[in-house]
Amino acid sequence: MRAVLLVAAVVLVSQAVSARAEIITRCGASSGQGWYFASPFVPQDEVGWNEDAISKGGFLLIVDDDKPDIVTTDVAGTRSSRADGALAIFVPGTKSGFRVVLLVYPAGTVEHFLFQLDRAGNGTVAWGTVRGGGLFQKSSLFVAKCRAP
Repeated sequence: MRAVLLVAAVVLVSQAVSARAEIITRCGASSGQGWYFASPFVPQDEVGWNEDAISKGGFLLIVDDDKPDIVTTDVAGTRSSRADGALAIFVPGTKSGFRVVLLVYPAGTVEHFLFQLDRAGNGTVAWGTVRGGGLFQKSSLFVAKCRAP
């Protein structure tokens, strides 16, 4: 199964980015907390803080033409943030050894990633989602280990 996911990710990445693209790091499973608001998909007794995790999957940080892209693989498949229509920027002014990526999607979702990586791409990412649109609304923060590509 991992081989199939890896092949799918490579195909998507090769279609979504140019030949100048560079994989900076690969991040694995994420764990964290999410605050869920009541909605037709979140019953009242599940509103509030909940353990949250993405145990089967991960993502790549890619730089293409000096612009970031996050390519995610999870139970929903493999997708590129930029191919999904996100405005993707590196936040300027970050300290050496850190990279901050901001993704703004047209459907009311913002994602932020704070990477602390060594020169090879090993380290940690703290990342989160603020979802005001879609099927349910939430704000979450996750942490994942990252490794060299």
